[in-house]
Amino acid sequence: NERERERERECVCVCVWLLALSLLFPCFSPAFMRLLFFCSALLFEGEYQRLLGETRAELARYVSANPDDVVFVENASAGVNAVLRSLALNHTSTSSTSTFTIGLFSCAYPMVTNTADVLTHAGLTKVRRIPVEFPVTSEQDVVDDLDRALKSTEPGSIPTVLSISHIVSTPAVILPVRELTLVAKAHGVKYVLIDGAHAFGHIPINMTDLAAAGVDYYVGNGHKWLYSPKGSAFLWTRPSLQPSTLPTVISSDFALYDYARDFLYTGTRDYTAFVSVTSALAFRDSVGGDAAVQRYMTDLSHWATDLLVKRWGTQAAAPHEMTGAMATVQLPTNNRTVALGLYTWLIETHDVQIVFFGMQRAPSCRSGSAHTRGACSRHQHFRLPLPRLRRCRRNWSR
Repeated sequence: NERERERERECVCVCVWLLALSLLFPCFSPAFMRLLFFCSALLFEGEYQRLLGETRAELARYVSANPDDVVFVENASAGVNAVLRSLALNHTSTSSTSTFTIGLFSCAYPMVTNTADVLTHAGLTKVRRIPVEFPVTSEQDVVDDLDRALKSTEPGSIPTVLSISHIVSTPAVILPVRELTLVAKAHGVKYVLIDGAHAFGHIPINMTDLAAAGVDYYVGNGHKWLYSPKGSAFLWTRPSLQPSTLPTVISSDFALYDYARDFLYTGTRDYTAFVSVTSALAFRDSVGGDAAVQRYMTDLSHWATDLLVKRWGTQAAAPHEMTGAMATVQLPTNNRTVALGLYTWLIETHDVQIVFFGMQRAPSCRSGSAHTRGACSRHQHFRLPLPRLRRCRRNWSR
């Protein structure tokens, strides 16, 4: 509004005035110069805090959360690291007998598994990997996989924290995180962390509902599907766990267990990516609204999935109700060279990039690997950023 714009102009004018004084009057004493820059820093701090506060409130409304429970982080990696490191350190300082165990699905994103492995090598944790088999025919398949794994766990060996991908990266499948959380908590898992790196802006997120089911932490990226810049992500934390949740970087403004303040300030951070979330949400409204954006992406994804499955005579990794704007379809070849050729041809001819990886017919999805990281298994699959297929949809339909 006009009052806010006037305030921004006043702030800019004062900062310019202070800078001019420092340039025009170099004879000022060092003490006076320090006072000038201290005043300008106070103005900046108040302004960025106001903007971030407004953006946090709007983001919280979008995911049905309390603004006090949401903080900004650079990406899902920073959020996951903050949570797992905080839990491991807190457990080490409060318990000398029990073992802190991180539970991971076999299709967890490599960043999560790498973080857990680093904490394990440091002697802070143990890791329990839970196999999930793909392709799946329904959400219940994944719920049953988790239930069987936890039932077969020896007493005292239930994971302390379980990390669940809201949308798996490879294969691209939406997991029923609410139902999985209920199962995990019923078996004695103390904390549940949802890695929503691909979910924010992709599918609806209702933190009130997820919190009621027992979710304790949720991280989401804005740069993937919300269309905000890189470096715009959020972390939601259950209020009772906020005092013990520390940011990945401890700054000079660290307030010792003040959740919102501790995550707010890091000296040389660029805050513009955070406040741009407001513009990203406004853009979605301008093109028809959030539901229309998500429906368009999903419809295009399902159309392309059906087309490829029919033409290739293969199968998708999951039914339509478990996919959104991303999908995984089996290629009609087990030849890695042919798959690499398709990868190159799509980039050079249609400016479309795919991820392909090997996956056996009913594997732990960890046996599949991206083309840059592993060898070929029995079948080759690929995942398309399907909204970009609109460029060549007309030709494919002929």
